[in-house]
Amino acid sequence: MEYLLYSLTAGLPTAFAIIIGMSCSPFIALTILAGVGSLLNMGVIEPGVIPFSETLMHLPIAQMNVFIILLIITTLKGILGLTSASKIICDVFLDKVENIIGAICAIVGVYVITSVTVVYAYPITDAAVNGNGIWTSLVMTILSLAMALVAYAIYFVMKTLIFAIDILALLASPIPGVTALATISKYVIVGIYVWHALASPRVSSIIGLVCLTAAFFLFRWSRRIILYYRKIYLRPLLTMIFRNGRTVPLVPKKMPKSVFREFGTVDVCLEVFFMNNTTAFHKRELCYFIKADDKHYLFKKRLLGKAITIKLTDDTYLEKCYRFIRIFTDEGANYRKIHAVLSREHNTNINTIISEFNLINYNLILEERRRVMVEETSQKIQTFKNKLRSKITHIIAPNK
Repeated sequence: MEYLLYSLTAGLPTAFAIIIGMSCSPFIALTILAGVGSLLNMGVIEPGVIPFSETLMHLPIAQMNVFIILLIITTLKGILGLTSASKIICDVFLDKVENIIGAICAIVGVYVITSVTVVYAYPITDAAVNGNGIWTSLVMTILSLAMALVAYAIYFVMKTLIFAIDILALLASPIPGVTALATISKYVIVGIYVWHALASPRVSSIIGLVCLTAAFFLFRWSRRIILYYRKIYLRPLLTMIFRNGRTVPLVPKKMPKSVFREFGTVDVCLEVFFMNNTTAFHKRELCYFIKADDKHYLFKKRLLGKAITIKLTDDTYLEKCYRFIRIFTDEGANYRKIHAVLSREHNTNINTIISEFNLINYNLILEERRRVMVEETSQKIQTFKNKLRSKITHIIAPNK
């Protein structure tokens, strides 16, 4: 039994480190695994350089043609991630596939490693425990399944943090080169880490454990960022591509139970994201913009804690922007009590929203300000021309 436990746990640092790398980027990790495995099979890399090289050599992806295909896909995804626009498209069509592949590889990989260890160690264990090896095998198989579930949990938590960091880099895209720099840095760091996970698994597993601890502490923050990105950026893009012209209902078909318990019947219920850091809401936290009984509220039901309700009494403005629709109070102030954003899916019924909530159309205010500014600028230019013409006339007149 002790031998079996030792055999089972010997490869765990490598498996753990690879799962961390796969959480950061499944395509990069799989490409490196396929490349190293195929080079080991070809004799380019000596087996003594890589611990557990036999396992890598027998991987189904340890073939040169598979490596080339994965390399092309990884390179293509990296190129698409260099600009913010192409990265959003890439997230829509490739990220879900990559996440599914990564999760399957993480779960199956750990299960196979532990199961194969059980198979090879079974004869020794069977002899050592005098005929009780079948029970040992059953226990280790259950342990393998448990470890596979743990592998998925590790993958999910780490992937959530990495995706949130990618989104923050994307949201900083107005700064030239930030998205490209973030993508290139990610590829280099993940590539180096996965290689070290194969060559020096113990050190890599310690680094991975530190990263995983940080990911656990930042999990709720990461989930808020991802939910904001999907509903504000990705879903409108999908709607535009596949359901262009669709009008989003002002009351969702599946009303949140917390909203129904708090308000009963509502006239309008919109998903918005609060953009201020306050004691009531976190920045980019999902809440509901509600009209009930001719009164307007921002509402949020926390998982652990009482519901938070803010009644809107001040003048509230709505501004249609390029990325989203802004709803805010305290126009012109340095700090706004209420500042939330709404998905661009509601562009088709924006006038109805303004009417239902008695909002002030801030775009009209901006247009009027621009018109006044243009008129004032034109008047200043005309006044300058008149003064210049008068001076020229005054200088030329005496000479005549």
